[in-house]
Order: sequence, then C-alpha cells, then structure tokens
Amino acid sequence: MASFYSHRPYVYTDDLGNRWQVSTSWRFGDNPKLGFEPLDSADRSVRQRPAGKALEMRYVNVVNRQTGKRRKVPIGKLSAEILQGPEPRTLDLIDDPATGTPETFLVSSYFGEKRRRLG
Repeated sequence: MASFYSHRPYVYTDDLGNRWQVSTSWRFGDNPKLGFEPLDSADRSVRQRPAGKALEMRYVNVVNRQTGKRRKVPIGKLSAEILQGPEPRTLDLIDDPATGTPETFLVSSYFGEKRRRLG
C-alpha cells in the first residue's frame, strides 16, 4: 500500500468534458466509485490543471454515522458511481492509517465544480 498521505496524478473530467491532470490522495483516486482515471502521461488530450482556484473539483461531503467522522471527497467525473448509484449512497474509505481498514461513509451533500475564467 502507498504511504497513507501520498498524492498521485489522476484525470478529472469537468462538466464540459475537458480532461485535466489533477493530484489527489490515492484513497480517492484509486476508489472506483469516485470516477477518477489513472493518468497516462502520453495522452495529449489531458490538460494541466490551471493554477489557483480557476477550476475547483466537484465533491461530496460524507459522514460515518458510527464515529461521526466527516470528510470532503473529490469526484472525478459526473458519471461516477457515487453520484449515480442507488440511495443511500455509501462509500468505503480507508480512513485510519494505523488499521488500514475501510470504514463506510454516507453521502450527506454534493457540491458541483467551480470554474473561473477558463477557456
């Protein structure tokens, strides 16, 4: 398993279908329910993510009902299973580096992406 806090490059697809290289925790990027794609550095259709807050990824807020833990989790594309699946929408996340055991979180809210002055 990768270092618990390490980030890796992935592909984020925005609401207009543009594909961007982003860096996020492997806990999110490798989770198939979240819709990120692995980055192929030879794929020239993937753009570099703009600096600053020109593009903020969509995300969900999740809560673990047993522990009360809350997390903000990025979503890689609109067709991600976590957005399309049946209710209640749940997500298994490895949240404790000491145990490496997945915990089940429930989606409590969704926030769309924000775009500022992107061409």
